[in-house]
Amino acid sequence: MSHTLIVRGFNDQVHEKLGEIANQRGVSINSIVKDAVDMWLKKKNQKFLGNTI
Repeated sequence: MSHTLIVRGFNDQVHEKLGEIANQRGVSINSIVKDAVDMWLKKKNQKFLGNTI
């Protein structure tokens, strides 16, 4: 199930630049954002687990 995500500071200029990069790489903006969130969650999870072991 998909959800709408509002990102603070994600203005038209940022969206346009990200769109250009997405087009160059042949992917969607959604894909780039999802990958970034997945990497952030993985990093935070590793840091959290590293502090508890």
